[in-house]
Amino acid sequence: LIDNTTETKTSSNENDFSIPSSVQLKGSTKFRTHFGYITLMPYEEDAQCMVRLYDQKGNLLEQTLFFQTINFTLSPDRKFAAFHDTRNIQFIDLGTGSITAVDGSSVFAFSVNNSFAYYDEKNSTVHVNKNEFKVDGLVTKLLFSQENLLIALRSKIIAVEGKSIRQLFSKTSENIFDIEVFNDKLYISTKIVFADHFEFNSYFTNDLQNF
Repeated sequence: LIDNTTETKTSSNENDFSIPSSVQLKGSTKFRTHFGYITLMPYEEDAQCMVRLYDQKGNLLEQTLFFQTINFTLSPDRKFAAFHDTRNIQFIDLGTGSITAVDGSSVFAFSVNNSFAYYDEKNSTVHVNKNEFKVDGLVTKLLFSQENLLIALRSKIIAVEGKSIRQLFSKTSENIFDIEVFNDKLYISTKIVFADHFEFNSYFTNDLQNF
């Protein structure tokens, strides 16, 4: 979907995501993009959602109606967007306005350099950079750390390294509760279920090797 061999350049106002009051946009949820704006307008009566693209001046470029916009996500540079419409992942190139339907679930992620990874639950596969990896369980989250794709399953975390994968983390009797990256550190929260209570443990790593 994205050619990662092309250098990504960001604008000088890349961190200014505010929307000027002079720009009139139609939609209940509004986002600033690299090229203009994108808005979402859900309709409660039929659960559908209108997605509209605008240029920098607030001129409507196009609008498309989808079933839903589950897990709506912008890429870090705000040049791409993705969401799940209950059937497929809808991947939008915000520069051209092109929309690509991808066979996958609502579990997906962008990396800092615009790699796009997604989980196809029907085929039990994870896809990233034109590579496909078979997984032996339900994927609960995808996350990039130091440009490495991490795949969180019920009781373990797998790391994608090039065209191969390795088990990164697993603890006996502990289930993966959540994983996050903060300041280049990977934090992992696990959960142990007892008859009358839960127990949570935390781990972190700087190098994806030592916890």
